[in-house]
Amino acid sequence: MAPLIASSVSVSSSTPSSGLYKKVNKSNFSLYTGDIKKLPGENWILSKNNKKYTSIDGVIYTKNKKELVKVPNGRKSLKIYKKCETVNTSAFFYNGYMDDEIGNTFNGSIYMNLKSIEIPSSVKKIKCNGSYDCGFCNLNKVVVKTTKLSNENVEEFMKTLNNIRKIDGNGYGVTDNEHWSYLSPEVFTRDKLVKIFSKYMTHKDGMWFIDGKALYYADVINTDQDLIIPEGCTKVCYGAVVDRIKKCKSLVLPASLKVIESDGFLKANVEEIIDANKCNDLEIGSEAFAFSGCKKFECKGNIKSLGWSAFRESKNLESVQLNSKTIKKIDSRTFAGCEQLIEIVLPDSVQTVCESAFSRCYKLDIRKVVGNRTIDGDYE
Repeated sequence: MAPLIASSVSVSSSTPSSGLYKKVNKSNFSLYTGDIKKLPGENWILSKNNKKYTSIDGVIYTKNKKELVKVPNGRKSLKIYKKCETVNTSAFFYNGYMDDEIGNTFNGSIYMNLKSIEIPSSVKKIKCNGSYDCGFCNLNKVVVKTTKLSNENVEEFMKTLNNIRKIDGNGYGVTDNEHWSYLSPEVFTRDKLVKIFSKYMTHKDGMWFIDGKALYYADVINTDQDLIIPEGCTKVCYGAVVDRIKKCKSLVLPASLKVIESDGFLKANVEEIIDANKCNDLEIGSEAFAFSGCKKFECKGNIKSLGWSAFRESKNLESVQLNSKTIKKIDSRTFAGCEQLIEIVLPDSVQTVCESAFSRCYKLDIRKVVGNRTIDGDYE
């Protein structure tokens, strides 16, 4: 995106709620460099002669008013223009070091003061980029009025918001890095997010789905009955049911299911996991069933891929049935720590067993399971 030019920026101390302004006469002044520290404030006003951009209520949009371009760092609340169609998270992001009077800093990125956003019914797309999430670090309220977002876009933006953490004494405020994820509490828990995006959510048998197709979250499940994922569900989202299944007999996967993302059923306390109607080309992400309580995993349909650590530390797992025409590798730590595992037959398609795939599987005859397949590293 082309930079904004200083000569097109005009400010007025008489502007209501204008905040702190500072005139900039530098040529080629850019809102996408560290130079932004020279223009703090709550509202920015562009000259009407600017050919690419315009300002509405002190916020910068494209000239046709359809895309949000930049939000002043001093802004504490934002109602996006009622005819805006696209919101880019880069609009909330700033590079370079800024003084404390403008915002906190961390690794050269600036935490905005923004605390609330209202997204109007006109918005059709929110362009998310993880590297821009720090712009939301002080955010605590989001109002979503639009019903025009795609399911994928809703899921992506919910993930962005779910990554926000309360800023602690070290300045950590947002992360999508699994090693940082528990440094501080979530601002937008999944309980809150299903309410914020209620227009897109359906609730069935204790589970929350985005448009009935993507399992996003679940109530705490504690039952002696089976938990049946309904037909029509095609995806289990990242971390969807982490530690939410406290007890159930069988977790039954639907034939429609295509993807279980990373951590999808992490810590699920189920007796067995089965696909009663045969899943076709199912992709199982990393740690999808890690730390689960299941004793048996049986997938009669074709498993397209199996992520690393998929069943790691499932201490009760005894039997695994994998059917696949496409899995070529058993990745590292896939079954590591499955101390009770005694039965598994690898599909003929598997050519390589990666290092530590069966580490600490004390009851398993690993050499017999692996056979003549290639060993990538130390599998014992």
